[in-house]
Amino acid sequence: MYFPQFQRNLKIVVIDHSILCSTDLNLSAQEIFEIYSARFQIEYLFRDGKSHMGLGDAQVRKSCSLNFQNNACLTALNLLKLEHRKHQMRQEVISIFSYKHQRYNQNLIDLVLSKLGKNPKFYKNHEWYIALKNLGSISS
Repeated sequence: MYFPQFQRNLKIVVIDHSILCSTDLNLSAQEIFEIYSARFQIEYLFRDGKSHMGLGDAQVRKSCSLNFQNNACLTALNLLKLEHRKHQMRQEVISIFSYKHQRYNQNLIDLVLSKLGKNPKFYKNHEWYIALKNLGSISS
């Protein structure tokens, strides 16, 4: 379909409440959706890196030092996401914000159970434990 505002043809894909556009008219709707999904995962990676891992906050000027700091931040972020996937039954995307909430809640529950003389490992698979652990976390 030709769009005069962009002075070109665009392929439009509507999914739920999202409108995806592509200038490559040969792509299928599924391919356009997959490309957008990958793009947003990359954006989440940089957002979480900047918000929670200190990406871009280096106080160095040498390019090798900047590269090292950026690589260290992104590596730490990827390791956290791998750790999360290792403990999850289903593959879901999670932001570091949600992951931090889950870990904080889990540590708090374990502390309360320990103070009550209970073994936290015994309760890890109970529905109430899982619900409390996930309370306040938002998946991206």
